[in-house]
Amino acid sequence: MAESHAKDRASHIEPEEIAEVVRLVDEISAKMLWYFWRNRHARLDELKELLGETSHMDVLFRIKEIINPAARRVLGKPILVFEKSALDYYAGQHVFHSWWLNEEATSQPGPKETSVHLFFFPDDGRYFD
Repeated sequence: MAESHAKDRASHIEPEEIAEVVRLVDEISAKMLWYFWRNRHARLDELKELLGETSHMDVLFRIKEIINPAARRVLGKPILVFEKSALDYYAGQHVFHSWWLNEEATSQPGPKETSVHLFFFPDDGRYFD
């Protein structure tokens, strides 16, 4: 799982795509997918608690054997990837050892972000844009 999944992150995952994958999985896996849609990433302990699983292996099995195979059938790529370290651009924080929606670990915010104009005022009073 340490290999880079950058080539799989070419496009943003839309809610309609998650809904397509949800139709192919069980109720617990569907709950996990919608959780990722709302939160973009989650630690293994967090997922274990959310799903009421008895071990981390149960969560990992669900990702590897249920969710990602269904996503490959629908989207042609896994929907969940593990990252040792990634930046959550929306929260502005570095996240370590978490599972992410496929494109979220490297996606920067899109065009909905506000642009900023910087104005510099040198000591002599001149104005630059």
